[in-house]
Amino acid sequence: MSEQQPKKGGPAFWKDLVSGTIGGTALVVVGHPLDTLKVRLQTMPAPLPGQAPMYAGTVDCIIKTFRGEGLRGFYKGMLSPILGVSPMYAIVFGAYGTAKNMMRKSADDPLTISQIFWAGCLTGIATTTVTVPVELIKSRLQIQKTKPGEKPEFTGLTDCAKKIYSKSGTSGLFKGTVATLWRDVPGSGIYFGTYEFVKRALTPEGKSTSPFVALFAGGMAGVSIWCTVFPVDVIKSRIQTDLSGIYKSGHAGMLQCGRDIVRESGVAGLYKGIGPALLRSFPANAACFVAVEATMKLIKDI
Repeated sequence: MSEQQPKKGGPAFWKDLVSGTIGGTALVVVGHPLDTLKVRLQTMPAPLPGQAPMYAGTVDCIIKTFRGEGLRGFYKGMLSPILGVSPMYAIVFGAYGTAKNMMRKSADDPLTISQIFWAGCLTGIATTTVTVPVELIKSRLQIQKTKPGEKPEFTGLTDCAKKIYSKSGTSGLFKGTVATLWRDVPGSGIYFGTYEFVKRALTPEGKSTSPFVALFAGGMAGVSIWCTVFPVDVIKSRIQTDLSGIYKSGHAGMLQCGRDIVRESGVAGLYKGIGPALLRSFPANAACFVAVEATMKLIKDI
């Protein structure tokens, strides 16, 4: 979102909600196929002695997904983030706009990159209640593999949510909350801080942000978040797709999961799926911020 100085302390809250929703939708549509690859690589089981891993890497995962499930396999679970994107990204950009306004001493007070970072951290806290169940359902659907003619365990978004709730109650839908907080609080700070830093560096003083600058800054914001918090995302994905219930809740489960991953695959195991994540992050987040900037410009005078 542009940091051109607002006349009354920032855009109206509803404008942040609308632009965030449009931006989030663009992000999901552009990035979901690579997100599916990321989750499958992150959550594949450790091979038994003498056996090859389920996927040898990103390319192998692409080939096996396409051969076994066709193009539809790359879009499994997309309905969950599409339906969740409206409240989730509305909250993201709404909370971000509110946090920025809270930090301003006056309507014309420019924010430092440090203040942008802390506003992003506050945003990460605010979005967790929506992010956790949306990503949980998405991940469960993404790892589901069926052969032609087989009936899947979950027939869709609603069926998946119902079955998780009937088995584990509300707590089941919020499995992985602590890991999500550890990912999203610092991650959101880095995300928005990087975007503003790159955007300001490339935008001449007094000029509005060009679509190219928003595209590049948004892509760099996406890359920066995965380069810093990816191991926590791997732990979160493993916890959320754990169907055996072996991981305890809270920090104990995070530490237990992290130890298991390192024991199975070494430190490199904490970076499984980073290839698709980085490939996805640049175009997806570039699309998100361009959509946000364009929407804000369209509705700025309303």
